[in-house]
Amino acid sequence: MTTKDKISKDKDPSADSNSSQDSPPDQALDVGGEDSEGEQLDFSQVSTYDPVPPDKPYIGTITKFETGKAKSGDGRIASVELTVAEPVEFETRKITRTYSLKPQSLFSIYNLLVSAGEDTEKLKESTFTLVTTNYLGMQVVVFPNDNVYQGQTTSQIRRTAHLREWEELKKAWEETEEGDQEERAQDDLPF
Repeated sequence: MTTKDKISKDKDPSADSNSSQDSPPDQALDVGGEDSEGEQLDFSQVSTYDPVPPDKPYIGTITKFETGKAKSGDGRIASVELTVAEPVEFETRKITRTYSLKPQSLFSIYNLLVSAGEDTEKLKESTFTLVTTNYLGMQVVVFPNDNVYQGQTTSQIRRTAHLREWEELKKAWEETEEGDQEERAQDDLPF
């Protein structure tokens, strides 16, 4: 195919008998008629990812846990989604993270698995088979941080702890938060 043939083919999709378009370009998009004043779109089913306040403990339920090949083609990853269960004002919000499964990065997912109740000795056996579906529905304490991707702020798993630590971590955070509020109030004094 010559360059001239390629250019004319790019301009006229009907020149290719294998074209995937079912209708000529002038009929593929209606530029007039009823929708000329705007397109009617229904966003009622679109999920939003309102972040939760960072650096605060939450109880999260593991609602998604999948492994696969990294998009970079360099190794494997685990994609995890936690749905907030407590505090109730943030119930159903999502906190996510993608973990690298490279040997030098396993410490991160190791922490999650221990937080979910996995036996540390079992994890440290020479080979451990990760069956992600075994963790669905399990709850952990999660401390998120904000992650900005393509202008959208989402909550990302920073660290996790076992559920039995919830009350202690929540109390420690509340005491720290109260102290921070008092300190901020003193900073606002005019003297």
